[in-house]
Amino acid sequence: MDQTEIISENPFTGSYILRVIRTHLIYNENHLKKLMEAEESNEKDYFDAEAHNKATVYENTTFAKQMLGTAKPNTLRLYFYIVSKLSKDKDWINLRVNDIKAELGISRPTMYTAIEQLRDFRLLSPRKGRNVYWINTELLFNGNRIKYIQESAPGCVDIVLRRKRFR
Repeated sequence: MDQTEIISENPFTGSYILRVIRTHLIYNENHLKKLMEAEESNEKDYFDAEAHNKATVYENTTFAKQMLGTAKPNTLRLYFYIVSKLSKDKDWINLRVNDIKAELGISRPTMYTAIEQLRDFRLLSPRKGRNVYWINTELLFNGNRIKYIQESAPGCVDIVLRRKRFR
């Protein structure tokens, strides 16, 4: 993978390939013929979906095993706090100490211990700014992850299957 293709500053972006199934929408037989003639259609009459089953955690289950097997209770609480507070289409989060203390009722040292464990699990990485962290978008993302990867690391989207569907 060519590192020059990575546009995002997020250190996790480009560290994985997102497998996608592209489904072309067919409106009539003429549209189907036109699509069959073109090797790669430039039309936007398609939609993409991630290739893995939504019920499957991830192909690499290390993160899930670590969270379920070795994460401290406050690390799990902080993880679910991040899940609930992560803004749409953002690959970073500001973990304000006072907000977390108020909502989770944990001390500052406990919060930093939980953050350190999430860093060890490769969910978080420090970003410029106080208490601001990059999110590993392979493990957690709120929004259209396919669009995010196409914009920030175009070489990291692999269309593994193309199919046609009549509307």
